[in-house]
Amino acid sequence: MPDTTPLEPTLLPASPEWRFLADTQVDQLAVLVPELAGQLHVERARVSTLGHALLTAGVLDRAALDAAAGDSTLSERTGEQLDRSLAGLMRVLTEDDDARTPLRADHRTAA
Repeated sequence: MPDTTPLEPTLLPASPEWRFLADTQVDQLAVLVPELAGQLHVERARVSTLGHALLTAGVLDRAALDAAAGDSTLSERTGEQLDRSLAGLMRVLTEDDDARTPLRADHRTAA
């Protein structure tokens, strides 16, 4: 009969290169993900509704909407907005949980 004794768990080294998120960051991430998913759903619904309204009203046709989606200036601007948004989210994940310490934005303005 084969040995069915459970194996001892293998732990990853505790060195910084193997540790990406602290325990508090995992908790913060667990709170942020559903919130962001909800916000994304609302934004997608709004964009879809707006596109439908523009098409239905005859303000734009499908080709004009597709051309706007491929506009490089618009893509650059929305890319910059995405970068700022992601930087803000990462700041939330990496902030110190100690309420006695200033947030990074507060610290920059105080210096």
